[in-house]
Amino acid sequence: MRADDASAATCSSCQTRRSSAIPKSPRETNRKKPTSGRRAKLADHAERVEALLAATPDLTIAELRTRLAAAGLAVSPAAISRFLEGLRG
Repeated sequence: MRADDASAATCSSCQTRRSSAIPKSPRETNRKKPTSGRRAKLADHAERVEALLAATPDLTIAELRTRLAAAGLAVSPAAISRFLEGLRG
């Protein structure tokens, strides 16, 4: 064993060092998952949604979905929820 091999074997940082070829996990990089870049379906109908909510502020997501469907806009409850979260903050 050469001197270089002996020092590498006893060096604790060498054993825990990560190869740059191994990708880091999102937790290690502290980055959010990439999004699709798609625009929310309700973004084009924000005024309609706000008007429905202003007229009846205690609408449930299911009731709001029914009223939007009656106006010809089919959206999922999850899409409505995400849109409302965006309005809040």
